[in-house]
Amino acid sequence: MRAPGGRLPVWAWVVGFHAVCFLAAFVLHQGRLVAYAYPAGAVVCCALLLRRRETADFLVFTLWLWFLGPEMRRVVDFGVGWTPKSTVMLAMPVASCVCLVPALRAHRRVAPDMTRALATALTAVVFAFVTGALVNGKAPALGGLLDWLPPVLVGAWAAGAGPETPVLRRALERTALWGAIVLGAYGLVQFLVLPEWDAFWMRNAPINSIGNPHPFQVRVFGTLNSPNPYGAVLGALLIMVLAGARSRGRALATAAGVVGIGLSLVRTAWLGIVIAVGALARAGRTRALVAIVLAATLTVVGLAFVGGPVGEAIGERVANSYQSGGKDKSLNDRTDVYRKTLPVVLGSATGKGLGSTGVSTKLSNAQGKPGAAGTFDSGLLEVLYTYGLPLGLVLLVVLLLAVCAAWRRARESDDDFLVACGAAVAGLLVQLLLGNPLTGAPGVLFWVLLALLSRVRGSGTPVAGASLAEQGRRSRTLV
Repeated sequence: MRAPGGRLPVWAWVVGFHAVCFLAAFVLHQGRLVAYAYPAGAVVCCALLLRRRETADFLVFTLWLWFLGPEMRRVVDFGVGWTPKSTVMLAMPVASCVCLVPALRAHRRVAPDMTRALATALTAVVFAFVTGALVNGKAPALGGLLDWLPPVLVGAWAAGAGPETPVLRRALERTALWGAIVLGAYGLVQFLVLPEWDAFWMRNAPINSIGNPHPFQVRVFGTLNSPNPYGAVLGALLIMVLAGARSRGRALATAAGVVGIGLSLVRTAWLGIVIAVGALARAGRTRALVAIVLAATLTVVGLAFVGGPVGEAIGERVANSYQSGGKDKSLNDRTDVYRKTLPVVLGSATGKGLGSTGVSTKLSNAQGKPGAAGTFDSGLLEVLYTYGLPLGLVLLVVLLLAVCAAWRRARESDDDFLVACGAAVAGLLVQLLLGNPLTGAPGVLFWVLLALLSRVRGSGTPVAGASLAEQGRRSRTLV
């Protein structure tokens, strides 16, 4: 089936591109070629799809890059050997930056509160890049720039330069549906079978919180880099699916999503879902709440009936969440992070700059080993540590105000999917307490959902395109 005008639909681009790269790396043993062809091909595809201005094809392809790119890196590494500095991981951020020029040109079409959020974020990133280049070196600062900048640019493009609101909305609804199916189902396969490339990556990656490289012993991370972003993305997609239009795939997406989130054992993602459900309850969206409660109930009953390692893994994590005293090692580790980092944050006006945290610290040494602050268990502290106390607080406040404005617009609409997007954004933001949803795949999803909601006026009418009621009716007939 071809898109209007005889062009290949975007799903054919996504499937075809990743299938060719997988076959070349795994079957034909051309991993070294794919290590460079994957990022180059991603940039070319995004540049071509960006020319389809009346569609959301660029955004859909970009989201799937963020969903599937880390998995492609593991397939390539399995064939050529462990590479701490993989060129495959450049595909997502560099391809996302293709939208830089149209995103900046369209700033006049963006709602004022979204403009403030985007301008503040871009200013903070530029300032922190300069600071990071001086303090941490040019290479780590550039790596940090590729962590923080692309999500903001994609959000800016979606807010002002993207297609009409109904087109953008429908594309996100379909992406949420298929994203939940693919990410959730692969998470279950990963737990039960653990593909050899994932096991190889687990044995070499400097991550100690993802279990053992054996079936039934892995803390699921799906096609993403680690359990935390996997749980954050899948949780947001699940909320969007449950409150979206009825479709034949929604039951499958719900089951896969719930099981995937459960097996990730990410309590911050569970917290995000609880916040999102609370937001839906406050908005009076009964249908969405009934769907969520029913899905959770059926999943729990199913796991109890089936039993086995899947139910045991989730049950053990839930039990650990209610432990008292000092028995919860995960909670104690996060408490130590706050205790050790807070004095540094409070005493820094300019921050440590980009390249001081996360995977970009690998670029500070020839061995590709993470730096002292390579792992941060608190996005809130990471923002303040990177940008400094004054600028970091301003950024956090502006983001909070933008989310509140988006939620007000969503509540006033008559479209359950938009309300779910508002709830999902709130659920992502609250995860700053124990993770960082502003970078990587969660960051792209966060800014894109903010962009969609910024297009809606207070009366529930989109800034451009059909009314929300018409938009919802179209979606229910097409999705």
